[in-house]
Amino acid sequence: MSPIRIEAGPMFSGKSTTLYAHIEGYLIAEREIGRDILVFNHASDNRYGENQLSSHSGLNVAAIAVRDSWELLAYFCQVNETTYQLKPEFADLMAVFIDEAQFFDADMPQVVTFIDTELGIDVYLAGLDTDFRGKTFGPMGDLMAVADHVQKHTAICKKRVDGKICGQPATKTQR
Repeated sequence: MSPIRIEAGPMFSGKSTTLYAHIEGYLIAEREIGRDILVFNHASDNRYGENQLSSHSGLNVAAIAVRDSWELLAYFCQVNETTYQLKPEFADLMAVFIDEAQFFDADMPQVVTFIDTELGIDVYLAGLDTDFRGKTFGPMGDLMAVADHVQKHTAICKKRVDGKICGQPATKTQR
């Protein structure tokens, strides 16, 4: 079983930056041992351009834009009778990275678990764990339940209190 790791928290908390750091580590391994990685982003996230995983701090890496979990799986797997198997060109796939996981569908935890347990591929995700109301955002609660490691990030509260910026750790995204 490979790890499923999630970087979760509010906007501007460093989730994508941390995901990018994990990608950088795997890119070194990719160059040295010839194993492949794939980077995905939800198709609705085009704030910094098409087919990009980007952080607010300006880091970016090419990513494959997909609309749902099954499109993501179909990118590197094919259906053989009743199961998914890696396409031959992805036989050396070592890790899958997924940004903006909160935008994916309810099947995402099932797909991520399959990638992990059946294919033996490391899975790294980043996403908003809650919306501005504090409610679980999309499949993030279920994803965090199946993850082996969850890192909860905080941002800096920029709300003004008595004319000054609060500055305390922020755990929720403000609308």
